Amino acid sequence: DVRYALRSLRRSPGLFAVAALSLALGVAVNVTIFAGVDILLRRPLDYPNAARLVRVWSDNKDRGWTRNSISLADFVDWRRESRTGALAAYAGGSFNLADQGRPERVSGLRVSPDFFALLGVKPALGRAFRPAEETPGQSQVAVLSDRFWRNRFAGDSLALGRSIRLDGRPHTIVGVLPADFRFGSAQDLFTPLEIPPDPDRGSHYLSVMGLLRAGATLDQANSELTAIAKRLAGLYPATNLGAGAYAITLQDSFVDRTAREAGVICMVAVGFVLLIACANVANLLLTRATARNRELAVRSALGAARGRLVGQLLTESVLLAAVGGMLGLGLSIVGIKWLGSIIPADMPRLEQLRLDPRVLAYGFAVIVATGVVAGLAPALQVTRGSLTDPLKDGGRGGSMGLKHGKLRASLVIAEISLALVLLISAGLLIKASLRLQAVNLGFDPKNVLTFAVTLDQREYPDTAQVITLEDQLQARLAALPGVTSVGAVTQLPMGGGNGTYY
Repeated sequence: DVRYALRSLRRSPGLFAVAALSLALGVAVNVTIFAGVDILLRRPLDYPNAARLVRVWSDNKDRGWTRNSISLADFVDWRRESRTGALAAYAGGSFNLADQGRPERVSGLRVSPDFFALLGVKPALGRAFRPAEETPGQSQVAVLSDRFWRNRFAGDSLALGRSIRLDGRPHTIVGVLPADFRFGSAQDLFTPLEIPPDPDRGSHYLSVMGLLRAGATLDQANSELTAIAKRLAGLYPATNLGAGAYAITLQDSFVDRTAREAGVICMVAVGFVLLIACANVANLLLTRATARNRELAVRSALGAARGRLVGQLLTESVLLAAVGGMLGLGLSIVGIKWLGSIIPADMPRLEQLRLDPRVLAYGFAVIVATGVVAGLAPALQVTRGSLTDPLKDGGRGGSMGLKHGKLRASLVIAEISLALVLLISAGLLIKASLRLQAVNLGFDPKNVLTFAVTLDQREYPDTAQVITLEDQLQARLAALPGVTSVGAVTQLPMGGGNGTYY
């Protein structure tokens, strides 16, 4: 059957090329989108006990907060009083690294000492942070990411124990994380989160996560957090009045409901694209099979059963789908790389976005299903009724053309309908995007440049010194050619921050 199918397809190179290209495009977009949806939205996080990891948020209905960061003092109280699980905190940011005479800006997190233990991660080299290292004056140690360690120290194990200057302070390297560790966006290094004896309760800038103890539920954790928040509101009404707290799974904190719905919409859209390709190929195969009526009639007259003929036609369609599918898998490699370049960098497991075995299995399943779907209807239609009619008609084929006309028309209608749905949906998305771009932001972002400055708190311990430096920076920037105005702000407009300071 396969050899005969190959000979048969070689006799129609034009049809073969058009059908294979149609299926290739349909398979490529499906595999590309599935790879993104699967790795970013569906797979569980790559941490031990990932199902027990939660993210804790603060809310305050009186102030209109629904998902706010946590103050350091509140975190200390929550950590001490929690019985349903262990808590850890982290704060994002960047560091000024001055080492080997090459100052540079590096990304990192300040984390509480039990941060890595909650995630179930052990350093590949050295150690993680110790509880005492959250004490001010004891926190000048650092754990490096594998990527930063290899880029900066060429993977030298002797880097352990070396000192690097972060924000003007010497830090001793005590550990290197595993190569596959990632938390949110790629981080270069981690340092301990300092907790002073009397932490601030009014500044909300921390992210808090927890690991539920075995047997504890999310509802139990939320009940406990609510009770603790209520008690703190009574003790500290100036900062905590009306404040509450709640937890969601860590997976949901990275990938919210909107992202999941977007993933479903994308899969439905590319499913329509594949159905259009199947309908197109089915129409081509039906046209080709109609032209082979006399051949099929002769084979039937010689004793070939209907099932045997259907099997032969399906073999041709599956073989056609295999060729188009292999081409589509090749195109999907390019598509997956493009998808990775446009997805926000803080999406979990973004570095794992590739054509892995799970995606390949999906691709092969799509190829087989496409071959069957595209070939089954034409095969059944052509072999329906008396197969010897073309011999009785003297090979004219007029009645056979009428016989297949309804199916051909149905396939065309299906193609047009699916294409119309996609076009309307695309038009609505474009319209929504244009309306979003036309929203008045309250400022004109054209020709506006931004940069961040991180200061060493030891060199600028009070607000007056910081203001003096900012005034000097603004004056010197304003004197540059082409600069029309200069300003400074703690949080950029539309910057996405959710901390509050008061």
